[in-house]
Amino acid sequence: NEQQQKAVSILKGPVIVFAGAGSGKTRTLTFRIFEMIKHNIDPKRILAITFTNKATNEMRERLHQLVGGKSALLTISTFHSLCAYILRREITVLDYHRHFDIIDDDDQLKVIREVIDTHNYNKKLYTPKAVRKKINYLKTFDLRSDILIENDLLDHYNQLMKEMNCLDFNDLLLKVRFLFQNFPDILKRYQHQFGHILVDEFQDTDLIQYDIIKMLSREHRNIFVVGDDDQSIYGFRGANYDNIRTFKNDYLEHKMVILNQNYRSTQTILDGCNKLIANNKNREKKELFSYVSGS
Repeated sequence: NEQQQKAVSILKGPVIVFAGAGSGKTRTLTFRIFEMIKHNIDPKRILAITFTNKATNEMRERLHQLVGGKSALLTISTFHSLCAYILRREITVLDYHRHFDIIDDDDQLKVIREVIDTHNYNKKLYTPKAVRKKINYLKTFDLRSDILIENDLLDHYNQLMKEMNCLDFNDLLLKVRFLFQNFPDILKRYQHQFGHILVDEFQDTDLIQYDIIKMLSREHRNIFVVGDDDQSIYGFRGANYDNIRTFKNDYLEHKMVILNQNYRSTQTILDGCNKLIANNKNREKKELFSYVSGS
């Protein structure tokens, strides 16, 4: 449709697309990449970030149908996979070995048990699962605790993880942001490598993820984000829908497109949804209308 075509046609500079539910945002994003390649933008310099491996695979398949073998030259990745890719090449400057292990939840509990045993923490007050939850919370929101002993636990955990040459999932993001903040030559290399950045489900980004893409796009400012502030439901795991407003302030020259033609539901359903969602605060106003025949 006309709005999708508008979003696809803006190939450079900052762009924010508010994509209502069922409005074809993934199709819009993939066709924009197709359009970029058609206009001779090097696919090796295009980075597309999704939030799940499933979404990554689906996008790669769609793009293979559109651009054939050139799709293999694109970097299509989740945030965590992208950060793992960068750290495999750069982490030695942080005194880690590049062949580090990425631990899962069960292994994280084993590390925490060792910390509790080694430092004689009260096992009734500090159970491994409770400590894991607290550590992950502090790392996700990049905080220090108000309780001194919790900070000690976190510090002992981080020290043991480093001795074991291990990273947890939050570390992947935190270490890359630290690299970019403190090693400008490394940041410059990836700014050049990823000269065009696209981010899907932007409303689900957290503060650390936003910092990473902001630093990557600082020089070229070719950043295209797609999201919907009405669909932000992951605040409990760090998602910050306010990143949408921050983006508009950080990229004052941005262009905005609203996708509000819904291809999934009848107008009766959308009328009810529009009435309900209108009560949300701090949102970009949009009224979904239906494409469904006979609606």
